[in-house]
Amino acid sequence: MLKLIRYIHQNPVRAGMASKVENYKWSSDIYYRKNIKSFINKEVILKMLDICTTAATEKYKEFMEEKEDTDYSKLNAIGDEAYRILCESKKEVKQRKRLDEILFDMGMDLTEYNQIKAGSRKRILTKYNEAKICPPLL
Repeated sequence: MLKLIRYIHQNPVRAGMASKVENYKWSSDIYYRKNIKSFINKEVILKMLDICTTAATEKYKEFMEEKEDTDYSKLNAIGDEAYRILCESKKEVKQRKRLDEILFDMGMDLTEYNQIKAGSRKRILTKYNEAKICPPLL
């Protein structure tokens, strides 16, 4: 459980979104480090490290500094076939088309593209603006 928490908290660092775990503002790590009251049940995790909250908090900080080498995405999941399919589908990241790709696919030329990007309200561009608001499902 502790290694999993570390893996999750270190994800933003591995992804290059933060230089250190504590620098990622969307992480629950701060609640563990500063012992801030919240909806997060951090006591369960901290008590795994030490019965004393102060000591547990310090041990947590040290534990987070250790590098997590396990790639949990390569482990086999326990579950039925439906669960396996669900896990596999989450690994496939579908790329959404960028606005310029959608507009050029619709036959827009560079002049029209620059006009729509500049916020032009010309009627001839209405069909492209509608596509921007309601892009076709891919």
